[in-house]
Amino acid sequence: MEKIEINVLKHFSPTPGPRYIHEGKFSGELFRQTVLYPKVSEAIENNIPFEVNLDQTAGYGTSFLEESFGGLIRIHNLSYDKIMSLMTLISNEEDYLIDDVNEYLKDADEESKNKLIQLGIYVILIAFGYAIARFVNLPYFEVSKTIDISNVITLIVTAWLAILITTVFEKQNNDYQ
Repeated sequence: MEKIEINVLKHFSPTPGPRYIHEGKFSGELFRQTVLYPKVSEAIENNIPFEVNLDQTAGYGTSFLEESFGGLIRIHNLSYDKIMSLMTLISNEEDYLIDDVNEYLKDADEESKNKLIQLGIYVILIAFGYAIARFVNLPYFEVSKTIDISNVITLIVTAWLAILITTVFEKQNNDYQ
């Protein structure tokens, strides 16, 4: 049976590095962008199993693995279920890495589901607040009783910016931890 092989040593580096490109050479972000994502997306697109060999490197920092594998879901929005159904991990030298990678994938999947729920709550709260403001006369506040396209676009852009700012601060907070 045909499968796609990804070997960190052969296809990337014998010395995997930090999480992000700006932090140093051979980062998890670079590995994900240049090796892992292209091959995994090809495997998913063609429904072909893929194998990731983690052996024979100098070792892995948790941030490298989390960014590489968790980023497939968090950044590239790949399906957790599809990844898990097609992926085989090889780590004979450090077998605990298999559990770590599986955990990073699961955590990223749960995080993405939580963000969808959060987005839904934001949209519901904005709609609810707008509906209340339209039907209740509040002193010192003037709310238009009509809706035009510019109001809708303004509302959507404002909500999107609020979510974006929240996400950026949350990501920075997680990076510092």
